[in-house]
Amino acid sequence: KLFSILQNIPQLKDVLNYSYLNWIFYQFSLMVSSGITVNAIFDYFGKNSSKLYFRDKFKLVYKELISGNTLFDSLRKADFLPEETIESIRYGEIGGFLSETVLRLSKEFKEKADRYMKIFTKGLFLFAIIGVVFFLLLMFFSLFLPLIQGMVSLSTNY
Repeated sequence: KLFSILQNIPQLKDVLNYSYLNWIFYQFSLMVSSGITVNAIFDYFGKNSSKLYFRDKFKLVYKELISGNTLFDSLRKADFLPEETIESIRYGEIGGFLSETVLRLSKEFKEKADRYMKIFTKGLFLFAIIGVVFFLLLMFFSLFLPLIQGMVSLSTNY
């Protein structure tokens, strides 16, 4: 329950998705390097993905691949990756260095996840600091309120 609530926070959702794509692309690179076909890889991802959103997308890519489309066209129709990522995969597919391209993309997703996590934690820290300062100001004014009221009433008496 708590995980599903946390997963809907936009910044944290990006961290989780990019971390997941980092892992998927790393696996994809290893599988391609070991000689497994792209069709078999997306069939595997479609059956074994832990996230429903990505599982559906992988099944769609697999369906498109089976129907004769290229990996580039299949990923474009699935519409779950940024356009520059799909273009990179296209050039890797054409040039014959798909494994290296996907491994590089995996590292880029890891860097994005780390960057979003740093932004999230800095924002959370700033929110905590603002909360502490607000609490201290509230305590200060509630503690010294009688003194301040006394000083204000003295000035009005003269």
